[in-house]
Amino acid sequence: MISVVIPSYNHAAYLTQAIESVIGQTDQDWEIVLVDDGSIDGSVAIAEEFSRRCNLRVFRNARNLGTYGTLQRAVELAEGQFIAILNSDDYWEPTKLAQQRAAIEGASFCYTLGQQVDENGNVRPDDQHGDWPRDRVQNLLPWLLCENRVLASSVLFRRENLKFHTECRYSGDWLALIEQSLLGSAAFINEPLTSWRVHSQSTHRRSAGQVAEEVAVREAIWRRFGETDRSKLAHGMMHLAALRVLRGEMASARMIALRAIFLRPGQTTFRRGLAAALPSVLSRRKLWRQDAAISAAPLPKIETLG
Repeated sequence: MISVVIPSYNHAAYLTQAIESVIGQTDQDWEIVLVDDGSIDGSVAIAEEFSRRCNLRVFRNARNLGTYGTLQRAVELAEGQFIAILNSDDYWEPTKLAQQRAAIEGASFCYTLGQQVDENGNVRPDDQHGDWPRDRVQNLLPWLLCENRVLASSVLFRRENLKFHTECRYSGDWLALIEQSLLGSAAFINEPLTSWRVHSQSTHRRSAGQVAEEVAVREAIWRRFGETDRSKLAHGMMHLAALRVLRGEMASARMIALRAIFLRPGQTTFRRGLAAALPSVLSRRKLWRQDAAISAAPLPKIETLG
């Protein structure tokens, strides 16, 4: 059985479509475990109404745990062999679970291509996958060391050994994907079977807390993997340097940029390294197209990877 875990928080306007996209799957061997993280907009009432009509269980957090604390609780409550994440404002195409169940054999996890939709369901042209591999079976670890382009709502995990970093608020799926990639290959379905929503309440928007967490995550990746893949780690280190620039931490940014150039002394890395060496206002303008820094919020402590 596939356990569809839905971390729900104030997405009443979209929750019905999310749940109905599970009900409409061609593969009907599923349960839904919905954990609400303190919604005040009627989300719980919508979920409870569906629980009377389908195999959906509703739970409520006693206090706000954030996305990954909520997801971890949902995983612990799940009864299926597989775990499929569905954010409460996203939705799936009808064949998603069936295709993933067939594709995941021999792989640690399976993910799909996706499409971006706005508040009204209009599709926005967007290829978040970019130059990432499109093979049916992939070693995704080198790519994940640099960044995460996998849509959380597109992933089907094996339940065994799956654990989310509950100290995270923004990047817990990225860390989970890295750890699952250490256990085996990824299966990929090159079809947009997942629709992910961007709207005024989306949590992906850059903030002091999000920047601080990404800095902590990238430093944890560096500590764990060192020089495993010079090319991808160099790109990741340049991202880290740019984030330090955004936080106004210029000495640290310059040190990290030099390390990235040493790892991969290519033209692109060198140009970005030079940008990090400029005075702070010019550096932010060059790397971020803005003058103002984002406040340097305290870095969260990321538990050991893998």
